[in-house]
Amino acid sequence: YKQLRNVVHLVVGAPVMLLRNVMFDRRTVKHGLVNGARGHIVGVQYAPGQAPPSLPLYVVFDFPGYRGKPFWSEPGRERWVPVPPTIVQPAMKTREYRRQLPLKLCLAVIIHKSEGNTLLEGVLNDLTSSSDRREPAGQPGLAFVGWTRCESFQKFACMGLPPAFAFFRQREKLGF
Repeated sequence: YKQLRNVVHLVVGAPVMLLRNVMFDRRTVKHGLVNGARGHIVGVQYAPGQAPPSLPLYVVFDFPGYRGKPFWSEPGRERWVPVPPTIVQPAMKTREYRRQLPLKLCLAVIIHKSEGNTLLEGVLNDLTSSSDRREPAGQPGLAFVGWTRCESFQKFACMGLPPAFAFFRQREKLGF
């Protein structure tokens, strides 16, 4: 179901990540609302007479990278965006579908999801490996992507940094 969760537990103030490039049946990329966009929840609007556990009409998301026309005119709310539930069908054209908010809780981001983003909060790059057969430096570029996500090195920390020879060994392999 294209990353849509079966259940989403969210609360006002929670850091969230947007999971779709389409809202209100329109592509939102030019407005900065892309898969992986991060912000936090500022409100939830339910239909009259509805309350949890029903899906809300929309969740209001404060997104620092929003570049579109403001939905609210009040000062300080220019980056607030209403995010409605979306409907997704599986790849096998069935009658089944999932209707859910295209959001997920986002307390941390993996290197693959951070690519192309500047993480203003800072970066903790954990290069430890759970596999005896794979070195953290074993996939050229991953360490570099992790290291280049923060806006300053004062906001960067690294755990499990392998010895320099592990990086140099990768340069000797084909395809590096």
